[in-house]
Amino acid sequence: MTERASVYERTQVGVEVTPGTAVACPTQLVAASFGLKVGENTDTFTPIGSKYPVITVLNREWASMPITGKPAYDELIYPLVTLLDPGSSPTTLTGTPNAYQWDFTTNPSGPDAIKTLTVQRGSSVRAARAANGFMKSFGYTLSKMRGTSIKGEFMGTALTDGITMTATPTILPMVPVNPGDVSVYVDSSFGGIGTTKLGRCFDVDWQLNNKADGVFALDASTGTSFAATVETKPTLEMTLLVEADSAGMAFLSGYRSSTTYFIRVEAVGPLIATGNNYLFRMDMAAKVNQPQEFKDEQGAWAIGFKFAVVVDSSLNAFTARVVNTRSSL
Repeated sequence: MTERASVYERTQVGVEVTPGTAVACPTQLVAASFGLKVGENTDTFTPIGSKYPVITVLNREWASMPITGKPAYDELIYPLVTLLDPGSSPTTLTGTPNAYQWDFTTNPSGPDAIKTLTVQRGSSVRAARAANGFMKSFGYTLSKMRGTSIKGEFMGTALTDGITMTATPTILPMVPVNPGDVSVYVDSSFGGIGTTKLGRCFDVDWQLNNKADGVFALDASTGTSFAATVETKPTLEMTLLVEADSAGMAFLSGYRSSTTYFIRVEAVGPLIATGNNYLFRMDMAAKVNQPQEFKDEQGAWAIGFKFAVVVDSSLNAFTARVVNTRSSL
């Protein structure tokens, strides 16, 4: 018998036409590492006169996939389309070969038109599948000292075990977001965003939690799994670790006066074609909501400031843009 070796396990995804209806998964993700766990809620019942339970009932079940890994320009669009509205993306940019621009937005007072994914996880020995997949939480860290990483929780319907993975998947170009690609800009208006570089920013830590969840209804056709997804009230925070110089300590004054900052986190990667580089950009309106402790950072005296990303009349909380070589999902 061939063992199901961990080293062969891989993740493949496909974009669903109808949420919850599983599709083939022709794209293999390698920069993002998907864990796998059966999420469940089970009741046990112990009657009077018994020391031990006599009944267990599975109330609900789902697939939970914690995600870790590295941000890569061609792969980032996959978690983002399940988190934010991609609109009519991508836009074809000029050049040979073509570059493609993906723009993502969020509606602060209405639903985001996200896409859902089918995810296959396994190998030629044995594999499982979850449909109706979406990012429940997502975040990234950018630092020259601590490197770059992504993190999050992917949720899908209950696992279907014993499936055959889609053959000959496409592996996307591995072009990572490197720390040397990244700059942070802080400006006083959305019209001026991307003008004033924050020269002594050491770390960026951005995290969106509890963006959506499953809806579990009494419907036998869905078994114990969820029937649909629903947006929930998320928490969205970003922490900047900065040198405690005049530019960094200006955030303390802004904290006291409830100043709104317009912050751009931007990574410009290698050239795709003349005039178009790989790009990851996130623009946001934010207010300082928690100064953190002072500490040593590479011999410099530093302080972290945690920001709450907020809705502003000129920017609906935040937007994201990715330029890569992907003409479709």
